Amino acid sequence: MLLRLPAALLFGSCALAPLPAAAASGACPNPELSLGCGSCHGAAPDALPALPRAPAPALYARLARLRDAPYTGTVMPRLLAGLDDQTLQALAAAIACERGGAP
Repeated sequence: MLLRLPAALLFGSCALAPLPAAAASGACPNPELSLGCGSCHGAAPDALPALPRAPAPALYARLARLRDAPYTGTVMPRLLAGLDDQTLQALAAAIACERGGAP
């Protein structure tokens, strides 16, 4: 049985990055969902690949592929494993807004 955990528990607990300007202004939906993303995908020189500037549906498709990947040797499939489609769509919309992509 797959354990479903609230996104805030997964992502809010590692929120080391500052809130992006667009999210801080209140312009983006559910900014709390993507707070932890910047701690790995931030602007530091040793950061993982930057989050793409893409529309929410494209980001959702990418997140869903990572969640449903048959391998679990990397962090992303494990982080996303407990998230349902609705939460992934909300996360994709928050990231798209923060990065200046279409919702």
